[in-house]
Amino acid sequence: MRILVTGAAGFLGSHLVDRFLAAGHRVVGVDNFITGSWRNLEHLEGTEEFSFIEHDVSRPLFLADRIDGVLHFASPASPVDYLELPIQTLKVGSLGTYNMLGLAKSQRIPFLLASTSEVYGDPQIHPQPESYWGHVNPIGPRGVYDEAKRFAEAITMAYHRYHGVETRIVPVGVFVVATGVRSTRALCTKLILTRPTSMGRVDRSVTTWKTCTAWWDAPCRAAAVSSPT
Repeated sequence: MRILVTGAAGFLGSHLVDRFLAAGHRVVGVDNFITGSWRNLEHLEGTEEFSFIEHDVSRPLFLADRIDGVLHFASPASPVDYLELPIQTLKVGSLGTYNMLGLAKSQRIPFLLASTSEVYGDPQIHPQPESYWGHVNPIGPRGVYDEAKRFAEAITMAYHRYHGVETRIVPVGVFVVATGVRSTRALCTKLILTRPTSMGRVDRSVTTWKTCTAWWDAPCRAAAVSSPT
């Protein structure tokens, strides 16, 4: 299979690239390096099964060759980053998702969206089950990330219902950039200060390092691609 991963130079994206390659698939990575780093992918230079496109997915992406699935992981995710990059965060969540869904629709392939517990805003229930709809301030500073992801989920389901695109939404509790000290600190703070939750339950509060390692496998399973053990 040939899989396209947006946000491929980020922490989660780069690990997913490694996982798919290790499973014997071909991967097209896409990133504009606004928060990601080439250092997360440089070990793949010369790998025949991997190709990279430097591109902002807020603009349309045209591919000459067919792909078999889209994993949309592109977005500033650390509060430090999305507060510094509010417009870019909103654009990648809205226009970026729209463009990647359009690609999936045109090629009639599955689309997977990486979402987040931030869609709940400032939640009043902990942990948050899927039946909880959230407590969001759309005009607050953090609203740029919350609303970007809420829109991304809404348009993903709209494409599924209206256009018949095969879609999946994978909630991820924390996004970090592998080489970003600020983001790594945010992850450690999250792991230390929040309560552990079970991956067996349907909730979005991923808060232990053991469950963090399951992030790599969840998108592989959701994309109907076997992942290595």
